[in-house]
Amino acid sequence: MIRDFFRRSDISSVFGALAIACSFSMNALAADVNINANTHYQTIRGFGGMSGVGWIADLTNDQVDKAYGNGDGQIGMSIMRMRIDPNSSAWNRQIPAAKRAVSKYGAIVLATPWTPPAYMKSNNSPINGGKLLTRYYSAYTDHLLSFADYMKSNGVPIYAMSLQNEPDWHPDYESADWSGADFTNFLLSQGNRFGSLKVLAPESLGFNHAYSDPLLNNASSAQHVDIIGGHLYGSTPKDYPLARSKGKEIWMTEHITNTEAANDWSKAIPLATELHQSMASNFNAYIWWYIRRSYGLLTEDGNVSKRGYIMAQYSKYVRPGYVRIGATEKPQSGVSVTAYKGPDNKYVIVAVNTSSSHQNLNLKLQNASAASLVKYSTSSSLNLSYGGTYTLSNNATSVWVEPQSIATFVSDGSGSGGDNGGSSSNDIVVRMQGISGDESVNLTVGGTTVGTWTLNTNMTDYSVTTDLTGEIRVAFTNDATGRDVQVDYIVVNGVVRQAEDQADNTGVWGNSSCGGGSYSEWLHCNGSIGFGGVDGITGGGSSSGNDGDTGGNTGGDTSGDDQNADGISAVMNINNEWDGGYCADLVITNESGSAMTWSVDIPVEGTVNSLWNGDWSQQGDVLHVAGLDWGTALEAGESLTSIGFCADR
Repeated sequence: MIRDFFRRSDISSVFGALAIACSFSMNALAADVNINANTHYQTIRGFGGMSGVGWIADLTNDQVDKAYGNGDGQIGMSIMRMRIDPNSSAWNRQIPAAKRAVSKYGAIVLATPWTPPAYMKSNNSPINGGKLLTRYYSAYTDHLLSFADYMKSNGVPIYAMSLQNEPDWHPDYESADWSGADFTNFLLSQGNRFGSLKVLAPESLGFNHAYSDPLLNNASSAQHVDIIGGHLYGSTPKDYPLARSKGKEIWMTEHITNTEAANDWSKAIPLATELHQSMASNFNAYIWWYIRRSYGLLTEDGNVSKRGYIMAQYSKYVRPGYVRIGATEKPQSGVSVTAYKGPDNKYVIVAVNTSSSHQNLNLKLQNASAASLVKYSTSSSLNLSYGGTYTLSNNATSVWVEPQSIATFVSDGSGSGGDNGGSSSNDIVVRMQGISGDESVNLTVGGTTVGTWTLNTNMTDYSVTTDLTGEIRVAFTNDATGRDVQVDYIVVNGVVRQAEDQADNTGVWGNSSCGGGSYSEWLHCNGSIGFGGVDGITGGGSSSGNDGDTGGNTGGDTSGDDQNADGISAVMNINNEWDGGYCADLVITNESGSAMTWSVDIPVEGTVNSLWNGDWSQQGDVLHVAGLDWGTALEAGESLTSIGFCADR
């Protein structure tokens, strides 16, 4: 880290503030910034940039470390955006840098296609727009899912899958034209096939809501999209209440404020303003364009640029899982403030000063406490530089922000605050929704109930703070007709745990019984999802479904269907469900010691209306499935995961 300061522990922050006050002519009095830990806004998913491999050279290991590491001289980003090449033979180029960012630093990956393969489009070309033909909807989904499978098998799991980059832009490079109705129709046709992948749409050029309003206002298509993404070309960040009312995250997935040299401070500081505006507009994520470029977060020589240090003022300290809390946004002309709460009652306050004078701010914590705040600043002469430690008295302190700079104030995490107050040490957020709005859910830690809620019908964050330790379970307790619970994820002390990644689910329907499935966001019956211990290790407690279960079969067989002989097993996992039907994935496994041509008979509920990647027939409540020409044989120990179906009840 470059440090442009003299750090002297024997000079108090009060003396430093007096010295600054004497050295500069101030026309304005100190402005109050009230920070309320009980006012919660969005959960931060992260900050990131685009890896342009295929169009530009891939990031080196050192450049990945500088972009995604969180030590000295590193930016601390947590999201990597990558392109889905229409030619699958080029997919291997995406692996090296992404794999390092994911495996070493825990980054998540957003995959975006600029165009479907040419043969699927109305203009039979990868460039100059052209529409995806409806008869190729299924093939295009296969293309996207194949990319996700390929990357996962090579150590790069895809977190979110975009459907199209800039559907409202028609350049002479890779592109495709989509309308709002096109997105709606595609999701109605194919949305249930994406399983645990987060679906992101529409990534319009200027965050044009005309491309996302239709899919959000259609209840059936809205259930198949998780994130509303958009770009900021020709526009500025603004809130999107409709998306939030539907429980969707909002991501800014591409922008460059200008293409001037990244170290030209007058051209770089607009990024600070845009980052602030994005956070104040309830965006969950912000993703810059190319990570390494003359105008990028890293310059072409691989060094962190001024823009990179501006990004780091947020990304190093406002970590994934932090929650934006209340703060006086505009305390002075030219000053913009946001505040965040993280695990262990850690607080982060970011102030952007675009004025030409020093600004004095009185920071006042409400429903919270902290012992001290450490200041880091970036300006034309500073690069994420230490600016002193401010001691709080009665949860307040007075700070200075330099002209044309961005300052981040970070608490030591030893205080308290927000909602439950006290000195509790574990913050847990559960993001979930009900289908009817009558569902009751308990959160237990180590077998003790720490939260009980009646759910909304859109994705909502439910938060508790507790000093208990042990296994965390989210339990559905009042199952009835028309009631189901979808759990997106939990955040434990700033670390996200996805529901679909948990093998222990006693309430998902599968193999004709409650608890007969796993790796699902859904609780269809009374039962629970186990998320491991508070410390990330299974912390004891029961997984036998005694979370208020009043009936049904829990803990059903997930290893296979014993109607199928010869060592072939089949597991069914319902991934989407509504009043009149459901969709499910099948996992077919050869558990024998030799290669086999397979077929399976699976008990199902209702009438199957479609099945992909297999030959099938149904007699009564038994579904017979066999492989297509390319998938008739399974090697010993091999599993086939590409088959799924939808059924009417």
